[in-house]
Parts: sequence; C-alpha cells; structure tokens
Amino acid sequence: MMDEKKQFYKEMKEEVNDYFIEKKIDSKANSQMIIKFFGYLIGLILSYSILLFYFDDLSNWKKLILCFSLSIFIMTFKVNNLHDIMHGSFSKNYRYKKYVSYLLDLLGASSFIWKNKHNISHHYYTNNAFIDNDVNVSPILRFTPHHKLMNIHRFQKYYTFIVYCFQCYFWFYISDFKNILKRKITTKNLQGFNSFEICTFFILKFVHLIIFLYIPSRFVGWSNALIGYFIVYSLAGLMLALIFQVAHIFENSHFHSEENFDDQNEWAKVQIEGSCVFGVNSFFGHWVFGGLHLQVVHHLFPNICHIHYRAIFPIIEKHCKKNGIKLQKFNNFGQALISHYRQLELLGIGKAFGDIGLKNAQNRTFEGI
Repeated sequence: MMDEKKQFYKEMKEEVNDYFIEKKIDSKANSQMIIKFFGYLIGLILSYSILLFYFDDLSNWKKLILCFSLSIFIMTFKVNNLHDIMHGSFSKNYRYKKYVSYLLDLLGASSFIWKNKHNISHHYYTNNAFIDNDVNVSPILRFTPHHKLMNIHRFQKYYTFIVYCFQCYFWFYISDFKNILKRKITTKNLQGFNSFEICTFFILKFVHLIIFLYIPSRFVGWSNALIGYFIVYSLAGLMLALIFQVAHIFENSHFHSEENFDDQNEWAKVQIEGSCVFGVNSFFGHWVFGGLHLQVVHHLFPNICHIHYRAIFPIIEKHCKKNGIKLQKFNNFGQALISHYRQLELLGIGKAFGDIGLKNAQNRTFEGI
C-alpha cells in the first residue's frame, strides 16, 4: 500500500494522458476556447469603446453598468484566456504565447513578472508561508497560520474585502515595480531577467496608462477618466482576488514552509491539500472562472487547457480517494466564499488549522496579491 501511495501522482498523470489518447484530442485549446478568447476580448473592446464615444449621451446608471461590464470582461479575459496563455496551456506555439501574453501588460500587469510570480513562486511553492507571493501580501493580512498574529488581524474578516478592491493598483504600480527593481519575487531571483524585459516592462506600463487614462481623458475629461479607471479596476481587483484567494485560503487549508520536496508525490499532495474545488459541474463556473473553480486540477496539470478540467477531474478525485488524500470540495462558489471568510476569521484570532499563534515576527517578504 505504501508503494502505491508513493506512485499515485505518476499513475494519475498516466491515466490523464491516456484520456487524451483515447479521446484523440489535444490537451491544449479547442474551438470553445477560441470562442472564449474572441468573445471576452470583443466584449472588453465594446464596453471600452461605448464608454468613450457615447459618454455624453449616457445616463449615470448606464455609465456605471458599462464600467461594471468592462470590469467583468477584463476579469474574464484574464482568467479564461491570458491565464492559460501564460501557462502555455492555450497553444503549443511559442510565438503565440510570447506575443499574445503582452495583452496582459496592456491591461496593467507585467506579463514578465506574472510568469515569475504566478507560474514559479505560486505554483511550485503553493501555500508556502514564506515564498508563495499569494499568501505574502501585506502585514495587515494574515493569510497563513505561520505568520505573526497582530491585534489588527481580529478585524481582517471585514477589511480584507476592501483591500481586495485595491489589489490591482498595488499589483500594477507597487508590486510589479518592486519586483523588477529588486530582481526578485519574495526570496527567488527573477528568471529570464534582461535589458529587453526591462525596456518592455516600462514601455508597456506607459502604454497601459495611455489606453486607460490618457485616451479616455481626451474624450471625457481627466476627472471622469480617473473616476472610471478607479471604478473599473476596483471591481476587477475584487473579483480577481476573490477567485484566486478563495481557492487556497479556506477552512482546514494546509500551509507549509518546505522549499524542496523529496519527490513529485509529496509536491502533488501539497497542491491538493492547499487548494480546493467548487461548483465542479457549474456551467457558470466553466465559462466565468476559467477553470480556477477546479483549482486542484489546475495546480496538478497547469499545462493542460482549463477547457478539459471537468473531464479529467474525476480521475484526480478517484486517485485522491484511493490514496486517502483529502480533497476539499464545495458545492458552489458561495460555500467556498463563506469558508474563505471563516478562515480569515480563524486566522485573525490564531485558531486556524495548524495555527501556532506566533508572537514574534517571521522572515517574510510582502509582495502583494
């Protein structure tokens, strides 16, 4: 039985691979993903264009609705398409991945930093209390039971959701710049750092401001452009933070401080115990969350396009049951969100699973969401 457990990830991968062979399908994007790509991109461009060209003809309510629409399409385009593209799970074409990923820069975030921050820091070191940047956010947010407990954390179950609204601004204008100047993500050096990436970083940050602030200001004035930018990216930030954070910060979620794993099975077990799934068969989740509602599948197989996650989830679930590994599963996003709220509360009072209630500060590098 012990030998079987040691081989569970290998067996899981083999069965997932057999699924694609038997079905005679590619593990990358299919026609449904193409619809997602152009559908969300067109929705984003239309929302942006209508706000610009018809601003004076719109009532305040219609302007707010269009700002919300733009936020929705920015969020859905990022999680459904750019996320897969950055992982290389959308296409095998390297040039496609390289150049289309710059769309993320145009929307505000550095694709170069994201590859290091998300693909390496977060994915390999998932829920590592001192390396995973997603749980090393800010001193006022206690996301793991390994970090210092302060009095202010008693209230984080209330103010965390307000902080989420500001995550895009912190991400775009503080965290990204901090990482490029330090050449690090938490404790890890940036991979692929060179003069080209530096120039691209600053140029595309400037282009983002031209697209989302300067051009709108020419049509609607600076005050309206700034207000619109604030509304759009506050809503987008809230939605993005909830989708990503709910998947890892929930009741009984496991956190660790291991930097290296003895084998792939140990790494895979950490991925499963530190991630959750919700709304497995949800049509809404499939089209909106970009596979992130099946976070366990994504972390075990990040190179597979999320369009296939629902089909291969039963394989992962079967192997978890067979090997006695607990897989955290919620019926829907609402249940996962409630568990996220309760975990914030437990972490805030030092009673979360595995909590050691540290009174002394730890060696911790805060990076932002």
